[in-house]
Amino acid sequence: MFSPLPFQRLRADFRSIRFALCLLVLSGALWASCARPSEPPVALTPSSPAILTPFYTPTLTPTLEPPFQASNEPTQALETPVPSATPVTYVVKGGDTMLGIALRYGIPLEALKTANPGVDPRAMSVGALLIIPLTQAPATPTPSPTPLPLRLSAPQCYPKEDGGLWCLMIASNDQAIAFENLSAQVGLYASDGTMQAERTAFSLLNLLPPGGKIPLLVEFPAPVDPAWQARARLLAALPVDASSSHYLAATIEGLDVDTAAGGQFTRLQGEVHWAVQPSAPRLIWLVAVAYDEGDQVVGARRIEILQPCGVEPQGENTPAPEVTPAACALARFDLTVYSMGPEISRVEVLAEAQP
Repeated sequence: MFSPLPFQRLRADFRSIRFALCLLVLSGALWASCARPSEPPVALTPSSPAILTPFYTPTLTPTLEPPFQASNEPTQALETPVPSATPVTYVVKGGDTMLGIALRYGIPLEALKTANPGVDPRAMSVGALLIIPLTQAPATPTPSPTPLPLRLSAPQCYPKEDGGLWCLMIASNDQAIAFENLSAQVGLYASDGTMQAERTAFSLLNLLPPGGKIPLLVEFPAPVDPAWQARARLLAALPVDASSSHYLAATIEGLDVDTAAGGQFTRLQGEVHWAVQPSAPRLIWLVAVAYDEGDQVVGARRIEILQPCGVEPQGENTPAPEVTPAACALARFDLTVYSMGPEISRVEVLAEAQP
């Protein structure tokens, strides 16, 4: 039996195709009716130049200030405050002497005495507090371009038990006038020539008479390298006027020299004489200088005799007498000098008297 289903499907497909074609034709017509015709190009005409309106700038009127007028009132200068120096002090230990302390700090003995008027140099107590006048010490003199007319021996230095160093040298005067207040600069140098330490040496007597010699001494505190070499140059020596009355001529007589076995120390006893004056000397300094066989200085010792008349014998710790006879012309002494190095071969005793 014949079925009509395929024919019906074909008919439905034909209708769909026809409907799609109609829609396509209608869409094209609608698009053509909606399209706008092209317009001719518009000709551009140049525009007129813009007119610039100037910007208003206000005129600034400066304000005049009155000129500076100097005041007639005096002004005070501002002073720069000077910081006060902190005092240096030293506690006296057993075996200390005022001379040794002065040499240790490189200051004159008289400056140390002046700074400590209440301390007896001959009887210092262990534990006493000394003021070290470093700020009052005179400035190191500038060496003169012309060499001073004195000879200074090479320093002879000897180690101390604490690792420090003592250095001694001798100044000789070949001139016809006397000099006073001698000082020398001593430096310690390494093998490459660089200076490692420097201090000032002072003479143990004030006066260096014509044809005379006096020792200079300086102490270097520890530590000191034993390989360092010492060099010295004279810093200052002031000529003394021949008419000066600051010193009295003094001589040593009746000297008894006793050198101990081994030559490590020598005891000296004798008398110091001076010309009779209206009044006796106020102060006498005695210095013993020890030399070895090579005539190198190996030790030096100084003692002071205050108001010498009426007391015998005089030593480093002898108290001053209460009465001084005007006709006194001598004083006895007893002192010992020690070697810092080789054995002592000979000893010289020098004297200086001050009225």
